[in-house]
Amino acid sequence: MEFIKYGEFTQTYTRQTIVPLRPNLNGYSVRNVGTSVAIVNNKRLLPRPFAGVSGESFSMGGNLGELYEGIIEIKFEAGGGDAIEVTQKFYIPGGSVPEKE
Repeated sequence: MEFIKYGEFTQTYTRQTIVPLRPNLNGYSVRNVGTSVAIVNNKRLLPRPFAGVSGESFSMGGNLGELYEGIIEIKFEAGGGDAIEVTQKFYIPGGSVPEKE
């Protein structure tokens, strides 16, 4: 059995944007860490109910070997306190590793 190496990259966005996608992107997750409603790819994510707790989140995961083709578009409803955390999972080119015995 061989394993495929992957990495992850997390960044917080506080303005409306289209997130630059990592090469060989397999999937991503988003989490509303702000105090206003965030909209990611037309999905509304409610804010955290109080300090120390995250708001709503969702993920878009690919199966083994699949690559994501699309965008991650972030918007915010009026309110200030905008913050959305995006984690991208991507394959590392040439990163397959044989199983250790």
